[in-house]
Amino acid sequence: MLVTAASLLLSATVVLATGSLAGHPETSQKHYAQLAEPFDAVGGLGGMGTGTLVAEQWVITAAHVADFLRLQGHDPILFALDDGREFEVDRVIIHPRWKPLEEQMASRGEDELFTPGDLALLHLTERVEGVEPMPMAAFDEENPGVMLVGIGAYFNDPSIGAERREVMGMERGVKHAGTNIVDRVDKRRKELIVSFTPPGEEGATADEASAFAGDSGGPLLARVGDGWAIVGVMASVDSKSDNLGAYGDETHATSIGAVRSWIDRKMKP
Repeated sequence: MLVTAASLLLSATVVLATGSLAGHPETSQKHYAQLAEPFDAVGGLGGMGTGTLVAEQWVITAAHVADFLRLQGHDPILFALDDGREFEVDRVIIHPRWKPLEEQMASRGEDELFTPGDLALLHLTERVEGVEPMPMAAFDEENPGVMLVGIGAYFNDPSIGAERREVMGMERGVKHAGTNIVDRVDKRRKELIVSFTPPGEEGATADEASAFAGDSGGPLLARVGDGWAIVGVMASVDSKSDNLGAYGDETHATSIGAVRSWIDRKMKP
């Protein structure tokens, strides 16, 4: 069952702002929040999703986040940082492979993927001072480890088949991060795909995490030299059960390296 944040938003049961990274149940919510503290370029978008500052006046996010904010009538869209500052968006540029949500929802099947190109650039009305923009880079298959960063309440019941999910009391809008391994690259869809792996299994990391509703548009970060760079933007979760956040779920992220030339053209002054 493929579940995107957009489809969750359009259902009656879940809204995008109610969730964030699903992590190992034995690991505290505080730990996942602490992992995200260095990434002050990552912020919230309209209380609905996540975005990352990639230049003084540019934020990158998922196309479906920007599209849903449009459908909800958010004007202007606001990019909010941890320090409480909010910045207005005056221009939204969506990747050309993406089709508007209303068009896709009218024609998609139960398990059908949304269109590729789930990526958007947001131009801010003013420069963001005091925050270092996050650099972008192509994913290096020789170094598949990544950090997922997203915003929302923390959900902590990743067991397959669970009927309900326990919320650990984390306030909405709190940023979290977790680690993962990119399992494969879908070159046709230009996506990086990571699996939520149980502890002790091959490929599991110490701080394993999976995207959840609320993380849409958040970055997949990889180590580049002495720092971090964005290699992907979280787009959707392919769940193996009816319980989003279960072990085995796959997070799909639009590959920065595969669309970098488009990004650079659109961000030119």
